[in-house]
Amino acid sequence: MIGDDHDDIVDYSYIDNSINEIEETMKQEQRKAEAKKFKEEQKIEIIEKEKLMPKETFCQMMAFGESRLQVLTGLNSLKFDEEQTKQAIEAYGSMYELMANCEQLKFLLNPASEKMVNLATVGLFFIPLGFAIGREIKQKKMEAQRKPINQGLPSPKQQSKPTDYFEQMRMEDERARKEAEAR
Repeated sequence: MIGDDHDDIVDYSYIDNSINEIEETMKQEQRKAEAKKFKEEQKIEIIEKEKLMPKETFCQMMAFGESRLQVLTGLNSLKFDEEQTKQAIEAYGSMYELMANCEQLKFLLNPASEKMVNLATVGLFFIPLGFAIGREIKQKKMEAQRKPINQGLPSPKQQSKPTDYFEQMRMEDERARKEAEAR
């Protein structure tokens, strides 16, 4: 008989170990693939969040803002003729390029940016408020200039009455001098 003198038991444990290693390797590969897919999805989301408005839209927005500023302030220097409008659009385009190439300012060109929304909200409230305060201060200054200069000062009759000892002495000396000159 074959194998009577040998033990017929075969050790298959190395096969079990190999299967476990293969299964572990497959799990690791699957985790890597899932992580890679997740990173790609995040990149797409980041790219979508960082989409910048077109340069033309930015220039139109700046021109509109400039015209609104002219209306709010009434400043004639903000009324542009055709040549000045061309220069302004070129300047807006250059501003766009600078902002698009600066990581710290790029968010200003993203209409979906939370920072941009917050800045716009703050600006839409405080800019008109600042102009209103400026107009009110200017109006009060003009009203103050219209008041008579001597308003609030004592009348000439009231001024002739001495208010303190030294003033009284000065007035007596002046009277005495006038009397001496009259003689």
